[in-house]
Amino acid sequence: MIQLSLLYKTADQLWFTFFHEAGHILFHGKKDIFLEGENGKDEKEDQANRFASDCLIPPAAYHQFHSGTGHFSEAEVKAFAKEIGIAPGIVVGRLQHDKRLEIKNLNGLKQRLVWAEDTHSNKY
Repeated sequence: MIQLSLLYKTADQLWFTFFHEAGHILFHGKKDIFLEGENGKDEKEDQANRFASDCLIPPAAYHQFHSGTGHFSEAEVKAFAKEIGIAPGIVVGRLQHDKRLEIKNLNGLKQRLVWAEDTHSNKY
């Protein structure tokens, strides 16, 4: 089972976390338990991180994209995201994580997430 939260409240974080946890299941078995902050930094975490990164953005395409000028415009990020079939905010999150884009830049391309209000629950 993979359990996710909206801790960071952006789609790029949610999808990275999903694929990271899926990587644990695929590579490390279904019986291990991985809790954020509990396992420390180790080979299994690095492998799950690489899997998530590579699932979201193909490594060769990412390398070609970021090996240019080092400046990323909104139009360039959108074009690259469209080319690889992923949301632009995921590209922004990756660039920010890899310190190729300042954390304050292009955040308007990130999709913010909120829990939907449960309008069908009984409120007794």
